Amino acid sequence: MTTSQTPPAETSLLVRPINWLRRRLTGRPGPEPQSLDEDLPVTDTAELLASDRRQAIIEELAGTTQPMSTATIAERVACAEYDCEADTLDAEQRKRVYIALKQSHLPVLAEANVVVYDVDSNRVARGPQFS
Repeated sequence: MTTSQTPPAETSLLVRPINWLRRRLTGRPGPEPQSLDEDLPVTDTAELLASDRRQAIIEELAGTTQPMSTATIAERVACAEYDCEADTLDAEQRKRVYIALKQSHLPVLAEANVVVYDVDSNRVARGPQFS
């Protein structure tokens, strides 16, 4: 009987989903099992992706190369979270997500250089660690 010689890092219960999610959100084929990004350790990546809202922010930015307004991202995240269209979101739902993004999720992603978050203009773009 022959067994697969997959490197231990690729079989980790944590690493495999992170790599899958990176490929899904960024559209790039990597990283390979031996080439995990040195600048953003797996533990940091896991922490960043632990939040559904941060995953949704990354997914929104993966669909464009242009900066997006915080309000647009918040609306799209809220629509995904509440499983509805933008015209059926109420003001409280929008506000709840918008505040959480501004006060928590965007600063965390910006600190990790995954996004560039301009607080003054309320614009968010892909950061150096995005891809």
